[in-house]
Amino acid sequence: MLPFSPGPVPTTDAELSQRLTEGLVQLLRPRAAAGVAVSASGATAEHIDAVSIDLSGAEIDPIPSEIPAAGGTPVTVDQVSVLADPLTAGGVRAQVRGELRRVPAAWVSDGAGILWLVPQPGGGAGGGPDGEVSVAAQIADLEAGVLAIGGPMLAERGFTLTGVQLQVEAAGTSRAEVRVRASVRRGILSATVEGRGTATVDEALVLTLTDLSVSSANRLVSMGLAMVARHLQAWEGRRIELGGYLVGGCGSTRSQCAVPAGRWRSAPR
Repeated sequence: MLPFSPGPVPTTDAELSQRLTEGLVQLLRPRAAAGVAVSASGATAEHIDAVSIDLSGAEIDPIPSEIPAAGGTPVTVDQVSVLADPLTAGGVRAQVRGELRRVPAAWVSDGAGILWLVPQPGGGAGGGPDGEVSVAAQIADLEAGVLAIGGPMLAERGFTLTGVQLQVEAAGTSRAEVRVRASVRRGILSATVEGRGTATVDEALVLTLTDLSVSSANRLVSMGLAMVARHLQAWEGRRIELGGYLVGGCGSTRSQCAVPAGRWRSAPR
């Protein structure tokens, strides 16, 4: 799903490129607007030959958006390509590459007047979209992200997160087993907290989190983690439609999640 600045449906390459750039800047909130580069070709109200989005080097802080329901004025996009090498979001740096083809979509305006290019389910006789999207991240960057996210969460329970060790073991291109070993302090008490989970991405670009757990051999620390564990269990089985953030998020799109397996590494303290 791609956001455009308010206005009528763009009918030229220049207008589509400019308004998609403006929409992405508003939604993703990059540190520098120059980090969003968009180009389009063959743009009409009913058909677009190609859209290319390059977010390489961007540092983004996305805002939640309510995507309008599918419907509206039909449009077909022959090709959408996305490149972000790297992209930094929430302190985590990743490499994203994707290309989607034969994308059935529609122009839809939301209540704020923002124009969206929204994928449509199914498709015509040729079927839905196809293509491939891959996301890769380095272990050290993921560790830094865990520190940034987990630190405030543990602080609410009176713990200080002093270090993180992360191990990711990829099983094929769409499944990864994740183990986290965190060092925490509470007053003069120090202990180790272990977390586990499985992340799976299917062909429809739906990420599912399972087998989530957090524990500690220290009984006092384990008692203090009860609230954290409840928050974690709320994500058990959670399905996150990654494809919903891209045009062509539904259909026969293949996906890859390439996170290199690595040994235990200590994140910066």
